[in-house]
Amino acid sequence: MPELAGSIDLTTDSIEGGTAALRRQTEAWKENAKAQAYQDALSEIYAAQAEAELEREKNLVLVRNAEADLRDMETERNELIRQRQEMESDPSLYDAEKYQQMEQRLLELNNEYFDADVNLGKFQEALAESDRLLADAEQKTKEYDDALKNLARRTSMEVEFDGASITKSIRPYLLGLTYTDNEEGQADDLRLCLQDRGGLWRESWLAAMLEGAVKSRPLKIRAAIVRENWTGGGRDQRLDCGSFELDAAELSTPKGGSPMYRDFGLDQGFLDKPLPVAKVMLRMAVKEAIEDWEPRASLVGMDFAGDAADPASLCPVVTVEVLGE
Repeated sequence: MPELAGSIDLTTDSIEGGTAALRRQTEAWKENAKAQAYQDALSEIYAAQAEAELEREKNLVLVRNAEADLRDMETERNELIRQRQEMESDPSLYDAEKYQQMEQRLLELNNEYFDADVNLGKFQEALAESDRLLADAEQKTKEYDDALKNLARRTSMEVEFDGASITKSIRPYLLGLTYTDNEEGQADDLRLCLQDRGGLWRESWLAAMLEGAVKSRPLKIRAAIVRENWTGGGRDQRLDCGSFELDAAELSTPKGGSPMYRDFGLDQGFLDKPLPVAKVMLRMAVKEAIEDWEPRASLVGMDFAGDAADPASLCPVVTVEVLGE
């Protein structure tokens, strides 16, 4: 255990601070290991809860659509019955062909209504099951969250987007948050790092949203950093980072930065290398990443744009070809 090495004097084979110090180190290591295990399990539970919420929403849509179909059928059926009754009560309105068509349609509606009612029952059962699974997932999340609070200190983030809290919905994707409190005269900076294994953040809606924000009303992001159980006893400390305007979305993942997908991303070996060496290494890293993780695309070329404000930085411009188009 590397954490215990500092407690043992290898020259004298003695324990610095006595066995009590070693015992405290051991207990601290156990608590940290336990906290990490809970944290890993909690990440999986949050993902399961998000999946349960999505399944519930799908079933809720099916139930509402089925209920709307039944209401439409009832409205049409009542109107046909009214017209039939008018014909039957006033012989001058009777039309044999139209009467027969209404009878046929009423028969079809009865059959359609029966099928739709059966489907509605199935959808309602599925919705009830989704509610049960979601309640179980929420309870399990709460239990793990409470247990983790009592184990060790940790930090979490609260995020609002355009006035609405997205802390819960963004949690399965959030890898980290960076807040920079710049000196007076410079704007503070807030960056959210999100995993995108499912391609959610590469869709056109994000670019359209950013373009719309530039042309019309800026989109606001508010964030807070919460230091949980920081002084023990489950007491939290909250740092409000303030409000920021969403101005850019960057697609960049360092290799090793995505949990459970450690090979995904860009090899960062080019960092701190001389610029000529870094350019070659970065080209190779980009080429390998595209070949390994995006078989639908092929690297066409890669150039570097200059940055007058920071001549020592690299600003790569990558051109790819979408295969089959």
